[in-house]
Order: sequence, then structure tokens, then C-alpha cells
Amino acid sequence: MPDIACEVCGRPLPGWTQKEGEPLLCPACRDRTYAFDRARSFAVYEDAVVRAILLLKFEQIEPLGGWFAERPAEVVNAEVDRLAADVVVPVPLHCERERERGYNQAALLSKPLAKRLRLPHKAVLLMRIGGKMGVGAWRFCHTSRQPS
Repeated sequence: MPDIACEVCGRPLPGWTQKEGEPLLCPACRDRTYAFDRARSFAVYEDAVVRAILLLKFEQIEPLGGWFAERPAEVVNAEVDRLAADVVVPVPLHCERERERGYNQAALLSKPLAKRLRLPHKAVLLMRIGGKMGVGAWRFCHTSRQPS
């Protein structure tokens, strides 16, 4: 990941420079678009990363979950003061999709991530209340406030 990134969402900001005394924020974070305090990505969604995600998502290649868990664990450990967490929660899969696949790919990543971070894994803290959704970002999010 690039060195220059938004301090809130972690979006790469190539070519940007930080003004002294001002936070480095992308336009969306300046406008407070998101309902979280911090998010970080461990890779750009392209090439080999896309192929590996698709293997984890659709082929249940479980060792990839451990490999993917290492990356955000490294990010969290590098910014432990800003990304401290109490629990790891996988994003729920629509029940129809989970029935089709027989597993939730987010749990294949979140369980080894919780183990590496020495945090509890609580799959019951989130519940999907809407319909099926498309591909989301692979990010570690931390929030201490409610969405507005």
C-alpha cells in the first residue's frame, strides 16, 4: 500500500501532500461520508489479490483465510494505538448465499484474524437485515460512534 493515504479510510492518495497541522483526508472523509473512525486495507484490489479473494470466496480454500488474516494483523499491529479493537466480527452472508456455498467466506478470514490478534471472535454480533449485496471492500474497520 502507498505511504500517502487518508487517515480515516486508508484510501491511497498518490501525489497528495500533507499540510502541516492538518489531517490528510480524502474528499469523502472530509465530508464525513462513512460511519467509522478508521479503516485500513492491506492491498490494492487487483491481479493476484483478486484471484486469491475469489478462490477464498467461491472455492473455500481455507489456507487462504489464514494468509489473508496475516495481512490485516500486520496492519493492526503497526497502528495498534489507532486500530485497537475488542472483538473480530465477520460480515454476515445472506442466508441464501451461505446455504448455496455451505460457508461464510468472511468467517474463513475473521477466525484466524481473531486468533492472531488474540481477540474474541463473535459471529453473532452482526445480522444481515437487507437483501443480497455486491462485492465489498476488504478492510479492517474500527468505530466508536454510531452512524448518523
